[in-house]
Amino acid sequence: MSRWDPAVVVPVCGTGVLVSSVTLEVLYVLLANPSSAQVPLLLLSSYLLFNVLGNMLKFVWTNSSIAGVFLEHDNVGQGWLYCYTCQTHIPPRCHHCYTCNVCVLQRDHHCTLLGKCVGFSSYRYFLCTLFHGWLALLLATILNADVFIDLLHEGFSFHSFFLLLMPWMMLILGQVKASTFIFAFVADTCIV
Repeated sequence: MSRWDPAVVVPVCGTGVLVSSVTLEVLYVLLANPSSAQVPLLLLSSYLLFNVLGNMLKFVWTNSSIAGVFLEHDNVGQGWLYCYTCQTHIPPRCHHCYTCNVCVLQRDHHCTLLGKCVGFSSYRYFLCTLFHGWLALLLATILNADVFIDLLHEGFSFHSFFLLLMPWMMLILGQVKASTFIFAFVADTCIV
């Protein structure tokens, strides 16, 4: 499989847009409000961003498939099955992914956000991406708490509820400024 497969590149680019939007928003919040904790928070944010992106790239580049591995009938162990799609023998706990069109060793699921299957070789990188991403979103949510309180200065009304629920609609209807939309969109990204 090519590294530039569109089935992988498009989801990774979409995920990259989400990661960069949260990163830029956190950077804006940290640089707009100078404090004594600014440098440690910048270092923590950089550490989390490096780990999210690094593990995400390692996940995409790691191959958990058994494509190209053909065994003779004599070398097949007990419990092995035959995949008619790949036309090869597969070991136990190996399953075919119809999205990737390969058999994946210890396949867990097909990750839609990263465009590949989570399997034997990529499981560690997938879990590390999730863990560091969760920590980064938690940090972004905590850092944005003051901003959201300022944005919702009118209290919890239908307008503020609709802004957090559907920021695109509020922007299209002209009910909010672009800056308010960006903060609401990043808040929704962090919550999701």
